[in-house]
Amino acid sequence: MQTVNNPVSCCRGCRHYQLEGRRGGFCHQLNVPVQANWKACPVASPSFTTPWKTHPEGAIWPEKAENLR
Repeated sequence: MQTVNNPVSCCRGCRHYQLEGRRGGFCHQLNVPVQANWKACPVASPSFTTPWKTHPEGAIWPEKAENLR
């Protein structure tokens, strides 16, 4: 089993976290209330990255990208 290298250290740094006033926040990935300072779960993803599944160009190896030009 491989270790997951998750760059998100706490819930407030995750793209699925939404602040909800003084009560903390809400995780839209897990559909549960969370606190901003809680340790991020394994499915957390950074706020300012595009998920690979929704990227319009997808993943292309450099040598194959040359063939598309």
